[in-house]
Amino acid sequence: MEKPGTETPPTPPPAPPAPPANDAWDPGKLTAEQRGFLDSNGYKTLSDTITGAVRTASFVGVDKNQVVRKPKDANDAEGMKAYRTAIGVPEKPEDYKLPVPEGGDPKYMRALEAAMHKAGVPAESAAAVAAFHNEFVKNELDAHLNGESDAEKAEEATLRQKFKQEGKSWDHEHLLAKQAAGTFARNDDGSVDTEFLTEMEGKKGYSKMLRFLAAVGRGMSEDISRNGGGGANSQDAATFELAQLNKLPDTLHRLKTDGEFKRRYEALQKKSAGLT
Repeated sequence: MEKPGTETPPTPPPAPPAPPANDAWDPGKLTAEQRGFLDSNGYKTLSDTITGAVRTASFVGVDKNQVVRKPKDANDAEGMKAYRTAIGVPEKPEDYKLPVPEGGDPKYMRALEAAMHKAGVPAESAAAVAAFHNEFVKNELDAHLNGESDAEKAEEATLRQKFKQEGKSWDHEHLLAKQAAGTFARNDDGSVDTEFLTEMEGKKGYSKMLRFLAAVGRGMSEDISRNGGGGANSQDAATFELAQLNKLPDTLHRLKTDGEFKRRYEALQKKSAGLT
């Protein structure tokens, strides 16, 4: 018989297993499906899972068309295609359909479309850039082809009168001059070479400069009339000039009274429609 106070103490129950370190999930309490879900999403801890749940909740009720997924990397061709489509990049460069600026070179705008497409510029953004560019080009040309000083205004008035006596339309001659300047007086970056125009005006005078440029523009237009043209005289160029002619107040009258003008106008219509 054991003496009081010398009894053997009972064996203590085994200690519970230590909790998973670093907030990790206890694999023993998860089903295979649950473990697969956590692993595939990179959820290693409770904190990871809560963060993922919060992010998922932020998309609840959001239209799927408003969710844009970035491609995995530069080699993710399908992902890149879906991403570009989602942000509004057109399928082909020509789908931008950027308007040619007044007096501008269609070839330059087509090159700009190709550059924007390669860079992944959305169509809406491309249109905004083109609108700014075209307005800038127009203002540059106007500054050099419109008389601004008192002397230039007087010279312009004299030139208008001479054009009238020669049976020419001031608006049409001015349009032809702009077309020529926009095509040939350009820097390598596509901007208008204002230095060249200023130098020409300084050496030849405003009237001679405008007459020379109008003659060049008329030659471009007549080239379209004779053989469909080439280079800058593309279908885009014909469409552009036709649109500008339709804005002139005396076009309808000249179509009825000026055979040469009517011939050139009809040639532009055919070229614009792709019939020549």
